[in-house]
Amino acid sequence: MNEIQDWSKEIRKLILDVDDLILFNESIGCLENNFLRSSYIITWISLIESLKRKIYLLSSLGDKNAEEAIKKIEQNEEQNNSVDKIIIEESKLCGIVESIDFSTLKYLWEQRCIFAHPYKKQPEIEDVKHIIFQSIKLSLGKELLFNKSYLSEITENIVSKPFFITSEKEKLEEYAKKVVLRTPQNLYPFFFKTLLHKIGTIKDDESKRVEQIKLRVFIVETLKNAEKDLEDTVWGLEHRAINFPFECFIGFISVNIWSKIPERIKEILISYIEVEQNMYNVNVMKLITKTLIEKEILEEKYKIKFYKYLSNQPFESVIEFYGNNKVIYERIVNELNKHSYLEKNNMVDYLYSENAVKVINSLDFQKQFSFGRLIRESANNGHFKSQHLIGSIIKLNTKYAEYVIGGLAFGCIINNQDGLILDYWKVKNFIIAMNLVSNEIQEFVYDKVFLILDGNKADEWDKTLHTVESIETDIFSKISSEGIEMKGSNKEKYEILKQKTNNYFA
Repeated sequence: MNEIQDWSKEIRKLILDVDDLILFNESIGCLENNFLRSSYIITWISLIESLKRKIYLLSSLGDKNAEEAIKKIEQNEEQNNSVDKIIIEESKLCGIVESIDFSTLKYLWEQRCIFAHPYKKQPEIEDVKHIIFQSIKLSLGKELLFNKSYLSEITENIVSKPFFITSEKEKLEEYAKKVVLRTPQNLYPFFFKTLLHKIGTIKDDESKRVEQIKLRVFIVETLKNAEKDLEDTVWGLEHRAINFPFECFIGFISVNIWSKIPERIKEILISYIEVEQNMYNVNVMKLITKTLIEKEILEEKYKIKFYKYLSNQPFESVIEFYGNNKVIYERIVNELNKHSYLEKNNMVDYLYSENAVKVINSLDFQKQFSFGRLIRESANNGHFKSQHLIGSIIKLNTKYAEYVIGGLAFGCIINNQDGLILDYWKVKNFIIAMNLVSNEIQEFVYDKVFLILDGNKADEWDKTLHTVESIETDIFSKISSEGIEMKGSNKEKYEILKQKTNNYFA
């Protein structure tokens, strides 16, 4: 008795579905009490019901063979006919039972037919233990695994039946995971190739963009769970990367599996971005690469290669694809330093966007300040669009950080060579901009201005343009007469500025 209890306790752990434990426990109870015939028949019922549930599950997932099997089963049940033999045969046809195990299942069925009749042979303990163990091996302890036919069918349904699977991200990923985990590992390469091939058939069809994403989700889930190394030739990755690079890019270049992709494949696909001519394809690949950068998983050598490519493309076509705010800032600075007004125009247009504001506002205060100073320098040099952008920022229509406004203010009276530049409008705009920032930033800007004034003296050219008297008459007195309100530290610091300016020209 103890031996049977110990044995049953161990194999009970192998049962996957708690619903199967009800009949399993009854079968063991009969076995322990030597009701061997009852134990055998209950175990058979448990096995056949488990197989039947799997047929129904396959049918609910859209398997055509399972759907036909359900029709046969239900038709015979309606006529009160036994369906055990139908379930056995359909289980093999649906791929639930492998061919190698089918003979075992048939043998158990034949034995059940013998032992079900009291006047025939009585089962031995070993017979009962055998069917209990085989019931777990064949179904109760075995996940439902899909076959090639069903995997091909799923792939076709994804594309031809938009309603087959939802496009809602979480539900789509959950469904894909469910399918992949029920796929035997040895069929992963087959499923991968089938899905990727299907992407190739619809890659140029604009009406199938959603279906491309669905196929991608299945491919990524397959490769993520694959135990076989992707270097293995069974995947055929290099052949596909060379001959179908775009399909590969949209099919499996993903944050979730980037680390598993062989270096050779990474090199091929990142390099392919440079030669693709179709702009939609290029933008899709840039977007995927940007995501790898944002998640900080793209290796430095590939980032350098990608950034070099972007740097040679028109600003407006690539600025959204850098994936790194500091690098975006560097590109903006390069554009601002260009002498061609036409080249600057598209960049300044971008600076009105929410994305641009987010990028600049995410940087440290020194970069924000420098950015504001560069915009002012561009405006001072006569760039019309830069002037309009400053107006939008000062009116707070384009909401850059206060340190940007501080940089704009600083640039009103200090040029990019750290020289003092004075006229009525520049000083007035300086005061207006300084009124918009906090005391902390006011003091930061004034300190930087004072540092320049204290360490330098006006040269002969400056003195030909201004004198202490002309500055007082043409600038300071005129501004005072307008009664401009000065907020925070502005009033006190402005008085010091006036004195230091006089000293600068003395």
